[in-house]
Amino acid sequence: MLTGDEEKSIRGMLQATRIIVFALVAGVFSFGFVVLSTKGLPPLILNLNHGPLSLIAIVGAAMSLVMSFVVPKMLGKVMPLNQTPEVSSPKNAPLLLALRQIQTETIIGCAILEGAAFLNLTVAMIEPNLLHLVVAAVVWLFLVARFPLFVDQFIAGVQERLESQDLN
Repeated sequence: MLTGDEEKSIRGMLQATRIIVFALVAGVFSFGFVVLSTKGLPPLILNLNHGPLSLIAIVGAAMSLVMSFVVPKMLGKVMPLNQTPEVSSPKNAPLLLALRQIQTETIIGCAILEGAAFLNLTVAMIEPNLLHLVVAAVVWLFLVARFPLFVDQFIAGVQERLESQDLN
């Protein structure tokens, strides 16, 4: 069972993660608004004649959707977890370390998605094409989906991870 200080620490970590993810989501949304307000909505016809920049943006978005799940997990496995968090109960130290790891993984995954969304919005600004706005919107929705909502759900995910590591 978590002590009051440990629960307060977890809530603080979750709040920091929420703030960072919200900033990433809001940045993409704001830039999307700027693109639409300066360039207007492109014709509602999907132009399938793409130049190299368009192809790079579309392929980059597809790769980023996959990488946003794979890269954070790979980095999470090599992250040093030898930093001892301040806990009153040593049995809760693995939980808090795993929470830090999930926080880092969430931020890295969101940053990868943010880059793909910005790239497609930038290409939509340079070469007006509805496809890039659609791709940016899809990537943005994946970014929104990574927003951590509930403390209990966050802790339960960490405890599941710790149990699966114990089984391996």
